Amino acid sequence: MFYDMKKIGIVIFGLLVLIAIAIAFTTVVVANPPIPESYWGNATLDGAPAATGMPITVEVYGTGEEVGNTTVIDANGNYTLSVIFDDPDTSEDEGADDGDSLTWKINGIVCSIPAPGTDKAELGGTNDNFNITASHPPPAPPPVAVPEYNEIGLLALIGILTIILAFATLRRK
Repeated sequence: MFYDMKKIGIVIFGLLVLIAIAIAFTTVVVANPPIPESYWGNATLDGAPAATGMPITVEVYGTGEEVGNTTVIDANGNYTLSVIFDDPDTSEDEGADDGDSLTWKINGIVCSIPAPGTDKAELGGTNDNFNITASHPPPAPPPVAVPEYNEIGLLALIGILTIILAFATLRRK
């Protein structure tokens, strides 16, 4: 069998030209996911650094949708966290929208610093030394003891008081 090398070369060259044309006219669309917003700072719980491993979460204010979570990384209460943003090219809700108000929590307790709804999600933002603070709510006051009287006890009390009053009146005379 003898192959015509010239014909094989032309066929290979033609295929290469077709591949080059196909590549040249192919549009590759690559959508980059939204850049998260980064935070780092100190977490304080009840006036002391939050314990190592204590969870920190960020939610979209008023919805409860969690858009970031981490844990305290050392005994000084340090943490790093990224707020994830929604990808507008998908139908799913993957995170915050630019400008959403946020609520921070330490171990499930809403932070007072920053106050709920005051921190805003900023696409690609960086927040250095962003310190957060939460406190356990104060304990409820103990219940006040209210004496309970039943009808018999109340009648007995009235009777005793009547006897004492009568005796005191008789002694005066």
